[in-house]
Amino acid sequence: MVLGLPSTWAAEDTCVNACPAACVCSSVERRCSVRCDRAGLLRVPAEFPCEAASIDLDRNGLRFLGERAFGTLPSLRRLSLRHNNLSFITPGAFKGLPRLAELSLAHNGDLRYLHARTFTALGRLRRLDLTVCRLFSVPERLLAELPALRELAAFDNLFRRVPGALRGLANLTHAHLERSRIEAVASSSLLGLRRLRSLSLQGNRVRAVHGGAFRDCSALEHLLLNDNLLAALPADAFLGLRRLRTLNLGGNALGRVVRAWFAELAELELLYLDRNRIAFVEEGAFQNLSGLLALHLNGNHLTVLAWAAFQPGFFLGRLFLFRNPWRCDCRLEWLRDWMESFGRTADVPCASPGSVAGLDLRQVAFA
Repeated sequence: MVLGLPSTWAAEDTCVNACPAACVCSSVERRCSVRCDRAGLLRVPAEFPCEAASIDLDRNGLRFLGERAFGTLPSLRRLSLRHNNLSFITPGAFKGLPRLAELSLAHNGDLRYLHARTFTALGRLRRLDLTVCRLFSVPERLLAELPALRELAAFDNLFRRVPGALRGLANLTHAHLERSRIEAVASSSLLGLRRLRSLSLQGNRVRAVHGGAFRDCSALEHLLLNDNLLAALPADAFLGLRRLRTLNLGGNALGRVVRAWFAELAELELLYLDRNRIAFVEEGAFQNLSGLLALHLNGNHLTVLAWAAFQPGFFLGRLFLFRNPWRCDCRLEWLRDWMESFGRTADVPCASPGSVAGLDLRQVAFA
């Protein structure tokens, strides 16, 4: 009598037996994993186990991907090609991978350009990593065939503008575009991103945000614009962001805080305005931010902050005010009293007048 192998043993045996010579294959919980990282490969192996669910080709010397570079792998969910020398990907290179959900091409600094049909047939792709590829531009329809895409990581590139390929990605929830030399956020840059929850544009060269630029991003919760070159913002810069919880504008060149910026941001919890050149805060600037947990105004040019900036609201969050040249006269008496009552602010060193210079505001006695 011939006994058949249990199905789990058979799957593991098939996975290991069909493993490429330079790789290590294993089967865990019926999922075949193929590891070919640091194998010195100059080309993609000719065959992989048909049931492969994950393939790791990181840190090899791959330069080129031809059409159907991986054959037909109906079970493949994850493919990583990080830290190779890829300079060209043939359109259709990923055909034959109908269930691919995660693709990483990060750290391929010679890639520079991607054809509009590079990702054709990847209808189930949910996460795409294009970080540190030194991409100059992205074709408008590069992502058009990725209806399931949820997360795009594309920081450390050379875009200069928000890639037009993002427009209309109805299921995108996270976009990482840090340090990509982006100079502006135009009114049409982010159209159709109705499920976007997190957008990072930090560390770019953004000088301008056009009015209504985020109006289609009604689900946005976290917006990072810190460490750019913004000297001013239009009154309707954040129009439509009623669900926003975090707004980071730190490390720019803003000279004043305008009331209209935050008019619709009633859900805001964290607001960063640190490391700017702010010398003036408009009356009522923070009046709608009753749910604010922390307000960062440190590292600016403020000498006075009027209670009118918060009225008629009642701010009970943490207030960061250090590294400002405060003039501790009667106009800041309200702040000292507030500090003593709620203890949510510390380190407000006085720069003037001379009689109190060097003291903390808590130590100042008002007549």
